[in-house]
Parts: sequence; C-alpha cells; structure tokens
Amino acid sequence: ITIVGGKLTTYRRMAAQLLHVAYEQLGVSEPPCATEERPLPGAADLPAGERELDPLVSVALALRGAGVAAIDGQVAQHLAHQYGVRALRLCERLQQEEAAPPSSRDSVPAAGDRLDPELPYLYAEVDLAVEEDEAQRLEDVLARRMPLLLKARDQGLGCAEAVAARMARTLGWTPEHTAAEVEAYRAVVAESRQFRRGADAG
Repeated sequence: ITIVGGKLTTYRRMAAQLLHVAYEQLGVSEPPCATEERPLPGAADLPAGERELDPLVSVALALRGAGVAAIDGQVAQHLAHQYGVRALRLCERLQQEEAAPPSSRDSVPAAGDRLDPELPYLYAEVDLAVEEDEAQRLEDVLARRMPLLLKARDQGLGCAEAVAARMARTLGWTPEHTAAEVEAYRAVVAESRQFRRGADAG
C-alpha cells in the first residue's frame, strides 16, 4: 500500500482510509476508528474562553500573566497556537529553571533563550520535542518541530550546535554522535540550497 500527498487537515482521514484498505487486504475485521473525536495533543482540557475569548487566547494570556521573562507577546502567541494547554507545562519548566540557582545550570543555553532572535522558538521546546514528541535527530527538531530550516535566515545553522548539545544531554549522545548530528544537519541545509547553484550559473 502506498499513500502520497495530503495536508495537515486531511492526514487523519487519509490514515483511516489506508487502514481500511490494509484490513481488507489482510482479511481482518476492522475495529471502530478511535481517533475521529479524539482531541489533538494540547487540545484536551483547553480552558473555556472567558468573555467570549478564543480558548487559545486564554492560554496566551495565562502565559503572559505567568511573569516569565522569556515569554513576551510573540512567544506567548506562538506557544499557545503550537502546543495548546501543553504550553502551560512548558511555562512551568521555564519558571523552574528561572528559580534554580545559577550554579545548578550547565553550559547549554537556558530554556528561555531563543533559538533565533527573530523567531519565537525557545530552547525549552527542544526538551519537549525530545521528551514528549519523540524527536531523535537534530533534523527532527530544526526541520519539523521548530522549522528553522524554512523560517530562519540562516536555516538554523547558527543554533544547530547548541540545540544538539541540549538534545545530547537528554538523549545521552556521545560527543562524536552530537558532532555527527550537526554535520548531518549542515548537509540537509546545503542540499536545500542546491537550487541556487543553477540560478547562479544562469
């Protein structure tokens, strides 16, 4: 069975169609679909919007009211829309790190530091990507979870080593593995820029 194309809004339906065909080919009775009404991660237990506010606006306001230095208006809006109520747990991480004595922090960037000064992505999101979203490669984080590959002027090259170091701490990477992840990501960026060679040659 092969499935191609699709958009974010149709992936669940496409997956259901694929499973329907797979069950038919296997000659196995298909169980009822369990995902049609299941909230996406971060959507369960969204707070009811007060005074007719959108629930995500309520999350963003709660983030702004938490008093975390790293969460300005841009970051609050990003976190609320990216993570829903999970953003509140991420905010708790930031509060805990802010409260920790400086001597207990290691040499990797702080959780509240931005990966790129022009974009609202925080290093705390790297931890979440690894611990909850099962990111295993540097490319997973910088191209998919926090798409600096597409959005940053330098495509994430400026923060690649620091992000890899933060991932290494959680995943137990050796220095050699960490360096290899950085080189692999640089190769991904280089490949994404190959179209420029033809344009420059022309």
